[in-house]
Amino acid sequence: PENEKSSGFSASRAWDRDESTIFQNNRRPSSPTVSASRANAGPPGKPRPSILATLSNASPAASSQVCPRVVISSGEVAATRSVLVRVRSTRPPVPAGLSWACFAVCAALCAMILLVYGSLLVSALTVTFPVNSTFTTKHFEFIFQGVNGVALRNTLVYGLAAASFSALFALLAGWLVQRGSWSGRRVLDFLLIMPAAIPGLFFGIGYATAFNEVWLDWLNRGVLIIISMIFWNIPVGYQAAVSGLRQIDRSMDEAATSLGASSLRGFRDVLVPMLGGSLRVGFVTTFVRAVTTLSVVIFLFTPGTTVATIRIFQLVNDLDFGGATAFTVADIGMAIAALGIIAVLARGRVSLGAARG
Repeated sequence: PENEKSSGFSASRAWDRDESTIFQNNRRPSSPTVSASRANAGPPGKPRPSILATLSNASPAASSQVCPRVVISSGEVAATRSVLVRVRSTRPPVPAGLSWACFAVCAALCAMILLVYGSLLVSALTVTFPVNSTFTTKHFEFIFQGVNGVALRNTLVYGLAAASFSALFALLAGWLVQRGSWSGRRVLDFLLIMPAAIPGLFFGIGYATAFNEVWLDWLNRGVLIIISMIFWNIPVGYQAAVSGLRQIDRSMDEAATSLGASSLRGFRDVLVPMLGGSLRVGFVTTFVRAVTTLSVVIFLFTPGTTVATIRIFQLVNDLDFGGATAFTVADIGMAIAALGIIAVLARGRVSLGAARG
């Protein structure tokens, strides 16, 4: 057929052009295989044999003269490229003095952080730090009794509830903004980012003023504290969700839609499993900020909805530094425990800085 003749002719021309270039670069004479292929080519109007036919008709000695040369030439090109890559990636060495100076600065910062947390722990385990350094556990026994125990329980419950709702809501909001095409999504994007620019103190005053109405007396102050924690920490989870969605190509959504799934089901079955890192970042960050915040809840709490940070503030005003430091250690311990549990469940793939996936 004409198609086979034209394809054989084109392949033979490509073969002659490639081997001619290789041998001219190596300054070597033409091989018997090349001479045979040119001899069998025939007149200009006649179709030329294919490459496989030429090699099959050539003798083993002639074939061995062609193939090794092609392989060697390719190896030389690959070796040259690897050398160029190594040369380009080589960086000048860092001076030893600069390395030691950076190490000293980092070590000093770590020592200061350990000094702060170590002082809290020592103060919580001594009678009166630094006057009386006798070991005691009465401060920890104190924080688990009566209203102190209620404050710790409220802190844990409010933090878990706020972290769960905030992480899920931020993930859904990020999907609506990034994958949606409806008008007004830019306004929603601005509203989701705006709480990051509002101090927690102003946030608490705003909630206390907005919900200080007679017809809202049925709303429990604990629920109000949870709502304030959710929306105050939305920007972190939202940014993590947006970053995760930007790393996922839209073809994943389109593939699910082409198979008959709705957009919401595609989000639930396809995107949510791939956004596990963003979900963990939103949950952990919201929980840590919720259990350690004071400014947001200071205008919202009641005696029955006191949290750990409020009790710490009250104990410091009463000059009970032992109880305050014990409360602080317990509060920080809850945050560290949350980080550890999430890291174990996620097999170490958790970070507060970004969604590692």
